[in-house]
Amino acid sequence: MKRLWRKLKKNKGMSLIEVLISVAILAMIVAPILGVFHASLRNTVFSQRLIDGTYIAQSIIEEYRGMDYETLAYTPPHINPHDSDGDGMSDCYVRVRYYPVGSHNDLANGDPSYLHIIYLIDDVLVVGSNGVHLRVPSDNMTLTYDMTTADATLQVGTGEGSSTLHFKKDRADSELIVLVNLASKSYGETFSLAVNGPSTNVHVVEYALDVNYEELQCSELLESNIYHGINDYNTSLVHMEVEVFREYDESTKIGCIEDTFEIINRAVTG
Repeated sequence: MKRLWRKLKKNKGMSLIEVLISVAILAMIVAPILGVFHASLRNTVFSQRLIDGTYIAQSIIEEYRGMDYETLAYTPPHINPHDSDGDGMSDCYVRVRYYPVGSHNDLANGDPSYLHIIYLIDDVLVVGSNGVHLRVPSDNMTLTYDMTTADATLQVGTGEGSSTLHFKKDRADSELIVLVNLASKSYGETFSLAVNGPSTNVHVVEYALDVNYEELQCSELLESNIYHGINDYNTSLVHMEVEVFREYDESTKIGCIEDTFEIINRAVTG
């Protein structure tokens, strides 16, 4: 009887060891599988957020395509709450940034920066290469810059009624292409653009009707650096970047889209 009891105790001890070993082996097999499932679930959630964020960014770009440049210029450049599903409640954050561009890279060496000057009947819309803008009464302008810094200044008018646009070129050494659209300008007055800086590094492309084609005056600028545009006088080319951030977390980006498209300078009503 004692011998049988010892044998049972011995067999029972062996069973516990076998169970422990089996559990350890099972854990070694199951743990990686669970890790894969967890990673897969996490990637699925992240991918869905990325898809949602990209979809929101794309829909915003499509919305801005229908705007005119005059309206686009007043788009807030900082991160703002956004209602993507139209239920009246913000469900994400969005930042919209835009930059003036053109199709005239062949006029400059390397990738140029752009400055847009657009007449809107009585006022002039001025947009610098980093998206900053001014809307000012039409007046003569002076562009100041150098090739050692990316900083540039456009002075509009003189005296107490003057305005100044400070903008940055894409790079310190990038040449500057100034697109001047006079198509909506009243006939009979000259528009003067003076350049303080290396004249060989500034190129002016004028868009104007035949009636006011000769009313652009560019001082301190080479005649060979002044061109007459031939495209649609009522549109400009802009590059837009739309970033979407998570709800309640404007530091986590879940979507971003960039696109370059033509935009109407000024909506025509009536």
